[in-house]
Amino acid sequence: MKLWTIIKRFLHLEPCKVLDDKEDTSYLALYHRGVTLFESESYKEALEIFNTLLETYPNEERIWFSKALTLYELENYEESILAYDALLNINPIHEEAWNNRGYALSLLRRYREAILSYNKALEINPNCDKALFNMALAYHHLSNYQKAVNCYSRYVEMIPDVGAAWNNRGYDLLRLKRYHEAILSYNKAIELIPNSHEPFLNKALALHFLGKHEEALLFCDKGLAICPNYAQAWYNRGIFLHHLNRHKEAVFSYNKALALEPENEDAQINRDIDYTL
Repeated sequence: MKLWTIIKRFLHLEPCKVLDDKEDTSYLALYHRGVTLFESESYKEALEIFNTLLETYPNEERIWFSKALTLYELENYEESILAYDALLNINPIHEEAWNNRGYALSLLRRYREAILSYNKALEINPNCDKALFNMALAYHHLSNYQKAVNCYSRYVEMIPDVGAAWNNRGYDLLRLKRYHEAILSYNKAIELIPNSHEPFLNKALALHFLGKHEEALLFCDKGLAICPNYAQAWYNRGIFLHHLNRHKEAVFSYNKALALEPENEDAQINRDIDYTL
């Protein structure tokens, strides 16, 4: 069905320090102004301030970090990566920068480069959960489902109460056709995020592949009770009903899918088949 892609990157800007004799008060005031603009989502104005500061303080890590985050919010991912590169030339063990650089690379679908960045973050801090989660997503996009599962397994050992990680782990196990293990992951996700439709619908799919169509239908209905306008779920429900020889109900489900996605050719074909049965 669907993979949860929750944003797991470092989003904070470093706050201004308490003034001391070694720190330029005008620099701090201007930096604070940039942070305030960033937090109020005035990203272009914030970027102008960070660029101005870098003309005078080209080796200040937090300004490069702030600039990189601002460029990210402006969806200028290439420039954001360059800002992280500049920061990492100054401080090559900046864990957050390696993680965020990887995230920006992933958004550009440069997944192999992203994984290299995440590995750098994990070399610095083996418990960097954000890099581990993001790396799992990158491996998924490369169709390397086993490595994705490995990352999620490490992640849930560190942080066992994140339902999205259990859901995603189940999704990759599903792609590996390890359906029983996938169901165990989905069960954990359902326990942690019972108001989310995704683990219910994903578990339904795993049960279907095990030939347990009645149970698949049950969990599909639970997911649809939470999210009734999910066309793919109505389509899957039609398939489950077809396998149960409940053809009229299958036609109803395909019609619901088509009402939401009129161009779904598979739903049209399957509906026509069940209509004749």
